[in-house]
Amino acid sequence: MSSGYFNRIYREIEKFFTTGIWRVNIAAMNRPRSFLFRMTRIVVMVVRGFRDGRFSELAMSLVYITLLSLIPLLAVMFSVLKAFGVHNRLEPLVLDIVSPLGEHGVTLATKLLAVVDGARAGVIGAAGVLTLFLSIMSLMEKIESSFNRIWHVRRARNIVRRFSDYLSVMLLGPVLVFISLGLLASLKSHALIKWLITVEPFGYLYLMFASWISYVTISLAFAFMYMFLPNTTVRFRSALVGGITSGVLWLWSGRIFAAFLATSSSYDMIYSGFAALILFLLWLHLGWTVILIGAEVAYFHQNPPVCPPRSGTDFVSPVAREYLCIASMRLIGGNFLGGGKPLSSGNIGAALSFPEIEVRAALGEQARAGILHETSDDPPRYVPARPLEEIALVDILDAIRSGAGHARFCRADKIDEKASVDVVACRIESGIEDSLRGITLKDLASDDLKKLA
Repeated sequence: MSSGYFNRIYREIEKFFTTGIWRVNIAAMNRPRSFLFRMTRIVVMVVRGFRDGRFSELAMSLVYITLLSLIPLLAVMFSVLKAFGVHNRLEPLVLDIVSPLGEHGVTLATKLLAVVDGARAGVIGAAGVLTLFLSIMSLMEKIESSFNRIWHVRRARNIVRRFSDYLSVMLLGPVLVFISLGLLASLKSHALIKWLITVEPFGYLYLMFASWISYVTISLAFAFMYMFLPNTTVRFRSALVGGITSGVLWLWSGRIFAAFLATSSSYDMIYSGFAALILFLLWLHLGWTVILIGAEVAYFHQNPPVCPPRSGTDFVSPVAREYLCIASMRLIGGNFLGGGKPLSSGNIGAALSFPEIEVRAALGEQARAGILHETSDDPPRYVPARPLEEIALVDILDAIRSGAGHARFCRADKIDEKASVDVVACRIESGIEDSLRGITLKDLASDDLKKLA
């Protein structure tokens, strides 16, 4: 076959993933095909993140802060786990994390645990303990910031919530993981379980369960991170999908990394005594990349991509953004008239099947124009800033168009009556203004079709 044939095939495949897959009507498909297309769209968006270098940039910053906070994190984990009597399981965990490094991992883990043992609270004193917690807080803050970027969240937690939430994650996360592992170990040693293992098919099922338990444990740990660390509401199912993705990628990337090191002995010759550190940095970078991929999958599972990826952060067209703005304002106005609890961008995005990032941007423009008011809730909720009958639809449309960089052209100081482009622009805006004249948000929210006709 000629190279031209393969070029045509490549162009067809590229065309399908850039435009074709976004044009199909997923809602009209059966469930298996709909699931396949949704997952393919998510994969396309994740690949786009790789192409844009977003994962690499975030992973590099996380590697740096991890190096600074690793010893304090392990020291605090050791102290917390010791209070629950499961501190002896910290060493196997560290060895398991660095196992892809082979002998270098064992050496590194031994040195890390020796330093952690010397950093116990009774040895370093109160000032040292405070330094440990501040280091961990900076690590958690950086992780939250990275997750917030993936979730397009602009506002970080306030200092009070930051302290309480981070402390909960630091204390509860390791304890739950180690207690679950301890329960599994205790269950394995039970006489009834030992007897069942000798009886088929229970023995086979147990071996299958034992081989999958590491996948399940690490996936749940990642899902816990994805659900609680971003400063937004993350549904459990979306966090779980992201956790399963990163859990599988973590274990398989570890195996691939170990196989790569086993077939290459040049690192020891090139880096000599620094080989263990260099390999650890590479493994940290790969590990954080996997975690960030899982966070991206969780985001797109909760906010399904509905249009082809483009440069920048735009997910919908300008016309769709105007529709989104009007539909969002109708929901907010109707909810206000009904005396309901103010809506958040997440509530509105779920109701309209639009990405929350776009909803938040549209409502932000209305807030800056003085049409909406953002509450102090976390995340913020939105209420009308003025009586509904005083908010004209043309003002709502002007706010979203001006915010998107489409300022009005139909102004006396700008129009050149001899320029055809200016005349056309003026006619477009005059037509919109005439068609919406006298219609307010109250008319829209109350579905006054006579007024809208």
